[in-house]
Amino acid sequence: MAVSSSKLARLGGGALFDAIRIGASRCNIGLALLFLDDDPPEVVFLNEYPAELLGYSHEEMTNVGLFRLATPEDVPTWQRQVARLREGESPPSHFETTLVSKSGTRIPAQLSLADIELDGVRAVVVFFSDITERKAIQARLAEAERLTALGMLSAGVAHEINNPLAYVLLNLEYVRQQLPQIGADPERLEGLLGHVRDACHGAQRVATIVRDLRTFARHDDGARATIDLCDVVEAAINIAGNTLKQAARIVRDYRDGTFVHASASRLEQVFLNLLLNAAQALPGRPERDEIRIYLAREGDRVVAEVTDTGPGIPPHAAARIFEPFFTTKPVGVGTGLGLPICRSIVTAHGGTIDLVPRPGPGATFRITLPAAADARLVTRFVSSHPPPTVGPRGRLLVVDDDVAVGNTLRLVLEREHDVRLVRSAEEALHVLAEDARFDAIVCDLVMPGMGGIDLYEALRRMRSPLAERMIFMTGGAVLPRTRERLARSKNPILEKPFDVAVVRRALERFVPVLEAAPSTSE
Repeated sequence: MAVSSSKLARLGGGALFDAIRIGASRCNIGLALLFLDDDPPEVVFLNEYPAELLGYSHEEMTNVGLFRLATPEDVPTWQRQVARLREGESPPSHFETTLVSKSGTRIPAQLSLADIELDGVRAVVVFFSDITERKAIQARLAEAERLTALGMLSAGVAHEINNPLAYVLLNLEYVRQQLPQIGADPERLEGLLGHVRDACHGAQRVATIVRDLRTFARHDDGARATIDLCDVVEAAINIAGNTLKQAARIVRDYRDGTFVHASASRLEQVFLNLLLNAAQALPGRPERDEIRIYLAREGDRVVAEVTDTGPGIPPHAAARIFEPFFTTKPVGVGTGLGLPICRSIVTAHGGTIDLVPRPGPGATFRITLPAAADARLVTRFVSSHPPPTVGPRGRLLVVDDDVAVGNTLRLVLEREHDVRLVRSAEEALHVLAEDARFDAIVCDLVMPGMGGIDLYEALRRMRSPLAERMIFMTGGAVLPRTRERLARSKNPILEKPFDVAVVRRALERFVPVLEAAPSTSE
């Protein structure tokens, strides 16, 4: 036991202390006793479990301040909980946090607080346990649920992609047939341009679906950034588009200020699950039913509600709706893991998710999340098409083994730059050995033989400044080892498919861009 003898006398002769100590010796979880009038609260008593878990000796634990056990980002949460206890508020039943061991290792833990009085002295008992194994199981369950959802979506996604691909191919085939006959007929030219615009629209639709699906399916480490929740919801709607269209019309009610600091892919999984649940609860009358999504900032929280006009959830089921493996769906349709995983993800972000009681039919799920402190740092996908600017011509080396991609990239860039196209990293090294006067290298990441990252590392070994002026292109299929090597570089990465505006923005880092000269009139 770790005990602060200097404060033991405050426990009124030690009778209650002895009772706590005996009980703690039989616990398989951590138990700590703190006095609330200490500022900051200090650990007065601790059983053996936390000292072993965190790597401190018992003597060291008696002198460790409470907040030194928390990660810097969790200290404000601990301080709020202590302040609530001092003000006489009821403590939370439990909350998840991260402890820091003596060696600096981060350990996920669950804390429970109990406000007690020991012979007139206000104190708090803290129970905590290592939940590393539970987090690993939750991660595996979340991955299983994600794969289940991908299986459910596959037919709908195929439909969503095949439709725009069909009219892309048809329009391009029509243009191919008509070009030899165009002559000097301006009306026919305008008609062909319309078909080209339709083809571009279809290709952009495919790109959007693939991008959103890739974000959802990506197994990330939960890395967080400041994001707009509207973007997350729209990505989920895009993925589930075909399923939703057959069930209901989507009604959006988005307010301003819905920025949160979160993992976009994990929150997307939450909203995708809620949207699919809502669609499956409806009888397939899209002309009559609706799924309403409400997003707003309320104080220091961002609130999201997903409401459907289905039959609702019976009271006996509502009480168990977040229990693992409980489902109201037919056998083979539901796993009973979707909503528990949603709650786990939302809770890990410091939020809440609840089924809102409501009279009559329909169901509303309400999510609250802490609002982001600084919305200026928002990370979001932007697809814009700024007009080309007039500037000095740069010299670019494009490296891509895909002939169609390489030729197209050269065609769209050679109006503004001098472009040299090669088919392999080996050929690129040969060209650079003869003439290295290029402003930037646009290189595919995955190619036969040497890949883009291999070319980057070869240039680094040669101490060539062009290594830091490379722009990588990827279709998304990157091996883990390549991903690790790529993470060590600071170079821009373009995810295929991309439009010309995205390439221009990336090139602006390496090729100066001048504003277009204003037009003058006579």
